[in-house]
Amino acid sequence: MGLRPNDPSVEQYQIWVIDERGMEQKVSGGVFNASADGEIVVPINPSIDLRRVALFAVTIEEPGGTVVPSLKRRVVIAPREG
Repeated sequence: MGLRPNDPSVEQYQIWVIDERGMEQKVSGGVFNASADGEIVVPINPSIDLRRVALFAVTIEEPGGTVVPSLKRRVVIAPREG
């Protein structure tokens, strides 16, 4: 994934799930950290039910994440494979 290690007390990565309704319907999938050893575990637990997933986005947020991303610190957007 190529994410730089983060200090969870300062910032965390947050994964967003965008379904077929488009970018207006960004749903938090949860927060995660990137360690210096390169291991990244990204648990995806959407906060609401989703339709057909179209994209995933990762942002950098305050510790604990946010309900609505500003996308100012977006680090990656990737289409769903498969």
